[in-house]
Amino acid sequence: FLNALRSPPDLMTAASERAARIVALAPQAARLNKILLRNPQAPAWDYAPSAEHREGVMAFLEKRTPQF
Repeated sequence: FLNALRSPPDLMTAASERAARIVALAPQAARLNKILLRNPQAPAWDYAPSAEHREGVMAFLEKRTPQF
């Protein structure tokens, strides 16, 4: 998916920043996203009872950064 255009001098900085944001996200959620992109019929609700999901929800409600 294309969501930004960068000039060649800014490309590596922008890519590194984007990668850092992705790495900070929940690993299990990233795996589920890959599965759902390959198979939209896959059961997405399997993620809901996980500790990672609970941490994400609690961090959101407590207005803090989640610790994955």
